[in-house]
Amino acid sequence: MTTFFRLRSEPSGTAYELLLRYLLQKESAYGVVWREQLKFTEEARHFGDVLGAYRLSRRRTDHWPGTQLGRPHLAVVETYRCDIAALPILRAPGSLFAWRSPKYPEDLHFLSSSGVPSLITVAHEQYAWIASDDVARDLSQLIPLEKEEVSEDEG
Repeated sequence: MTTFFRLRSEPSGTAYELLLRYLLQKESAYGVVWREQLKFTEEARHFGDVLGAYRLSRRRTDHWPGTQLGRPHLAVVETYRCDIAALPILRAPGSLFAWRSPKYPEDLHFLSSSGVPSLITVAHEQYAWIASDDVARDLSQLIPLEKEEVSEDEG
């Protein structure tokens, strides 16, 4: 069994900013998704350009934390190094589930130094999970969490 902690409500405003600040200081990377079948505004493209200064990798894939599209659908998953200087651009959507096209790339997620996801989101369905016991413990006073057990064959 694997333990996840589902966010019971969407962090927005101050809670969203505190969540970002915490994760940018604790984790080593974050990522966003550009789904090929979706349209993005010029504002979203500018957003991608600004984040480009922190880019670690860019890959075309049919999966990322929280989502498995299946071929032939693909997306570009961009991963960036955590740096507190990125806070203003990451704060711009105003809430965790606002990471959706056409205005923003999708599904903001954070990764530990070993590449294991600590925050997983599926923004258009308004789902988010903390996948790290340490992160869940640290954030439980800020964000209401609900423990979920998932068997290996489900996940």
